[in-house]
Amino acid sequence: MLKRTLPFAIVLVLLALLRPSALASAQAPGYAEILAPSSGDPLSGLISIEGTADHPAFVRYDLAFAYDPNPTDTWYGLGEPVPTRAQQTTLGLWDTKDISPGMYQLRLRVHLESGAVLEDTVSGLRIGLPALAPVSTARAVAPSATPPSATEVPSPTPSAAGPAPDPVGLAVGIGGLTAAAFLLILALYLPLRRNLASWAGAVRMRRVLRQDQRRRRTGGGG
Repeated sequence: MLKRTLPFAIVLVLLALLRPSALASAQAPGYAEILAPSSGDPLSGLISIEGTADHPAFVRYDLAFAYDPNPTDTWYGLGEPVPTRAQQTTLGLWDTKDISPGMYQLRLRVHLESGAVLEDTVSGLRIGLPALAPVSTARAVAPSATPPSATEVPSPTPSAAGPAPDPVGLAVGIGGLTAAAFLLILALYLPLRRNLASWAGAVRMRRVLRQDQRRRRTGGGG
């Protein structure tokens, strides 16, 4: 009995080793692939589904859509299964005008002769929703300072120019400075005038004394 079951067990092991490689080859890229629409696309109206559904053991393909996310794995078919291979062409049409706005996903399945199913899914489809704003990856570059042109007259900024002068305050300030200068001159002039008057009186006195001495000498000589 053991001799009969041993070859059968070896065959099962070989099939188990060969089957994963066959499935891996069947699921190579290009057999079941949705090319359009892409994740994040805003959709409305009649949508053309572009892609590839092909394989050497091809039987048929089908399309379906679902909510995104889809925790219950519930799918809604788009038309009947198609028994014709397709390579980078229109796989089917999706009329979204009667679908409530929201996030959806699209599925393509390719059925093979062995019963295996190849699948490609596109999620993040925005039906009735605005498109996402693109994210800029460019680095911010500080603008370089350029000299003004010959005809351009740079205007002072408010902080550099300052407020306009007050004419009344300016007149008061000038008057105050003039009065202060006049008082300073007067304060210096009065002592100087006294000194000048004393000096002039002393000079006159000396002159009178000299003249008197001269008369006396002249009279004494006669």
